Amino acid sequence: MSASTAGTAPQCFIAERFLSHCSAAEFAAVVAAERAAATGMSIELVEALYIPEDETCFSVLRAADIEGVWRLASAHDLDYQRVLPVLLF
Repeated sequence: MSASTAGTAPQCFIAERFLSHCSAAEFAAVVAAERAAATGMSIELVEALYIPEDETCFSVLRAADIEGVWRLASAHDLDYQRVLPVLLF
């Protein structure tokens, strides 16, 4: 996604959601689906992390604004519990 897409430089956000215990292959499928959904909405899924002990998934996304991330979640039933801006280096 280029900065000119939304007229402003993209920002990074971290989205947290709960994900029932799953295997590495199942998590890879979840990430692939999330990446495809994000790409279709001009959002980049930078990284995804899963903590099996906590059944928690974190997605690092690059988007024009936080509202875009919430629209992604709503449109694709991603069930994000919270979305926060982050600094990524």
